[in-house]
Amino acid sequence: FLAAGMVGTDRRPWFEDLRLVVLQHDARAVGGFLRDACGIPVPPTRDTRDLYRHVTEELKRHPMARIESVLARARAQFPVSAPEERMLLNWEEVEEMSRHGISFGSHGLHHAIFTRLSKEECEAEVGGAKAILESRTIRSVPIISFPNGDFDQQAVDACLRSGYRTMLSASTEAEGRAVGGTLIHRVGLSGRSTPDDVCLRILKARLRSRIPRRRDLTWIR
Repeated sequence: FLAAGMVGTDRRPWFEDLRLVVLQHDARAVGGFLRDACGIPVPPTRDTRDLYRHVTEELKRHPMARIESVLARARAQFPVSAPEERMLLNWEEVEEMSRHGISFGSHGLHHAIFTRLSKEECEAEVGGAKAILESRTIRSVPIISFPNGDFDQQAVDACLRSGYRTMLSASTEAEGRAVGGTLIHRVGLSGRSTPDDVCLRILKARLRSRIPRRRDLTWIR
């Protein structure tokens, strides 16, 4: 799944920018600044991973404009050395993968969390990404994976209007009454996932498949 507006750029997802700040500076100093100067409720901690997890989950509650503002202030206060290597695929790489039979769905335009967007912003994220994917000579499929797995009826309606009928969530329970399409739970992994992480997430997915689903949704188990 591609955040179409970020393919071929040197941009990083906002949570990776946050990771750089947290990893390269003292956790107590970063946490204190975010709490006192930016108004982000951060408990005192010396543990870098704990700080990163807490701040990431807290920032996910805010609109992208607020997230970007906080990160800009944090980077100004705590300069970072960014990796020189590109983090995201470029279109040449996507096209090569397509020639080898790999298909690509949408992950939005800029990986914004849809439930934090206005109706117009959500339409732009969903429709803009689909337009870009369909304009490229790649194997694109009309499937969208919600960034962070979050969705509401507004997001579902925007997807349906753009021509998506299959949507992927990372949530165990639905947020809102998502009516009109097929919703599938995805198992989230990252480049830092260990074999144990993979096994644990698959086991959790199996357990979740036994949980009764809402009747106003169509689920694939």
